[in-house]
Amino acid sequence: MKVLTLSAIYPNEQNDSIGRSVAFLDRALAKQGIQGVTLFLRPWAPGFLARRYDRWKQLALQNRVEKGNGLTVVFDQYFHFPRRTRLDLSARFMAARAHRLIVANGWKFDLIHGQSIYPSALAAYLLAQRLKTPFFITLRDDLSHLDDMLKVGPPALKRLYAQMFGHVGAVLGHGPGIIRDVSRYLPEGRPIPDLLAPNGVDREGIEAILHSLAPPLQRPWGQIISVGNLFRFKGIHENLEALRMVDQRGFRDWRYTVVGEGPFRGELEALAKDLGLAGRVNFIGRVPHRDALRRIHESEIFCLPSWAEAFGNVYAEAAVCGRPAIGCRGFGAELTIRDGETGILVPPKDVPALAEALLLLLTHPERARRMGEEAQQHIRQFTWERTARIYKEVIEKLLPGGPVH
Repeated sequence: MKVLTLSAIYPNEQNDSIGRSVAFLDRALAKQGIQGVTLFLRPWAPGFLARRYDRWKQLALQNRVEKGNGLTVVFDQYFHFPRRTRLDLSARFMAARAHRLIVANGWKFDLIHGQSIYPSALAAYLLAQRLKTPFFITLRDDLSHLDDMLKVGPPALKRLYAQMFGHVGAVLGHGPGIIRDVSRYLPEGRPIPDLLAPNGVDREGIEAILHSLAPPLQRPWGQIISVGNLFRFKGIHENLEALRMVDQRGFRDWRYTVVGEGPFRGELEALAKDLGLAGRVNFIGRVPHRDALRRIHESEIFCLPSWAEAFGNVYAEAAVCGRPAIGCRGFGAELTIRDGETGILVPPKDVPALAEALLLLLTHPERARRMGEEAQQHIRQFTWERTARIYKEVIEKLLPGGPVH
């Protein structure tokens, strides 16, 4: 069997964190005997702009083909409309570019896989229609992102999604929130498998990095960290407001590090200053994956109260580092955080509850350490081998000839 995967994200020399789960799944499926080609198609941008601005640097990557371990990864580009205008046409351009690459290389595929709700899922549907090939999709993000796209997109986008969900062979979701919410998009009267397929965790790779690092510097207890793109739904605003409440409760011996970049960085820095926290909050921007792991390891508490997290790889990475995590109840953090045992789950956007969670871990260091130790054990069950088995079963059922034995 041979599977084509379309993805708009993949680890690269400009950003080694983005799309790591796509790459790990590819490798795990190859070990299961599933041959594949992954097309990493990113939006085209003029070279002088892509090279000049940090947020566009990944768009300036050299187009190339990488082969190894039974897997082919193609780095290429497609034309898209900026500022979220005509998202439907951008998806069609992605599908057209994928088709040209398939024809040019003489490839034949048994199945097409769209990685993420936009644009890859739409492009996978359009390509499958053209090639008369079954397809399935992976939903990597909370479906509130789809709702947002449909609000700003043209009617053609809504029709295209309805057609996609009407033809898709299976839907795999990274987290329980996706599986809970996807049913409202699926057509009535046509049963479509929707399966929970949580990410695996590269525990051995993370542990090897941690073992190679120098021992953490001895610092006072109370080092808190968040890692993530600085969007509103990540909950960094709530962290700052909660830390102000922690101050008001009389505990001021904490330090907070924010790793990541995004459109809300300036607003967050201003908020930290307005709340009187600026001297104890450090925004360090985006760093390589290895450095992010080092900073998690050097902290005592991982806190990311995101209310739109499908799985949350960073919670799993914090667990491998032996750190208790704080996340939101009802979202992907529930998979890797057992409330009260490996970390704490709080209601989304509930600043007082978040402050209580932080205060508990800050004032009970031994309990926090025990939670971190429990987290290290709990996370062992999340392997890429287990995830690949879920995918392989779906793939075999969708093949035109049925399961392969």
